[in-house]
Amino acid sequence: MIKISLQGGKELESSLRRYAKAVGMDAEEAVKELARTGARQLAMRTEPYGLTGKAKRIGEMAVSRDISLAYSSTARTYNELRRISPRKARAYGAAIEKGDHVAAERIVRGTLANFRDVEATDSGQHLESLRDSKGRVRSPQITNLTDPGAVSAIRKEKLLTAGTAKSGWVQCGENIGAKTRFPAWLRKATSLGTSSILKRGFDSIVTLFNKCRYTSNNLPESKARAALRATEANQLKRIEKVLEKRSREV
Repeated sequence: MIKISLQGGKELESSLRRYAKAVGMDAEEAVKELARTGARQLAMRTEPYGLTGKAKRIGEMAVSRDISLAYSSTARTYNELRRISPRKARAYGAAIEKGDHVAAERIVRGTLANFRDVEATDSGQHLESLRDSKGRVRSPQITNLTDPGAVSAIRKEKLLTAGTAKSGWVQCGENIGAKTRFPAWLRKATSLGTSSILKRGFDSIVTLFNKCRYTSNNLPESKARAALRATEANQLKRIEKVLEKRSREV
């Protein structure tokens, strides 16, 4: 979880005043635009960096890797055993056919490093128990799931969580009423972000609260500071472009 406050300097405050007057916008709407820019910059700088399809693929690859360190299907476990001992692989297969998880687990634990329990299925608790402070699994502690499709079902569900820490910033922007433009893969059903405004006209303070528990470790302090600097710089640049265009139209 992480809470970020956005407040522009004197230069931005002055520009916001001129901008709002030029386009007929009140102070609150101008500040919401600043919040939208801030939410976008924070999302871009939260791992995996960026907002494009490439960032999505990196996130999905990380999720798939974590799942492979937490779970194994019957077919994978059998193949791993066969590489070491065809005899033990056959014994494992026979135990699975009989539904004897105790015997199968004894074979697995005695033969394969990092393989632990043999279970019918799991709802994802084992994976969650292995996550570190960045939400990643670093070392294998593999549970063999014997129900057909159990590992695939977990993978399908968890792939949808790729970019969860980033999506909290999307919801922060939307929560405050800003019109955010983010790719669909960052829009999650879970409530992960809230925001508030301390109303002081053009000197208002916007607070964005990303509630994903891994965000603070996926957004280094240096990246957060860079996001705030970029927010102000981008907003100033945008405002000046609008004001310049308006001046030419007069």
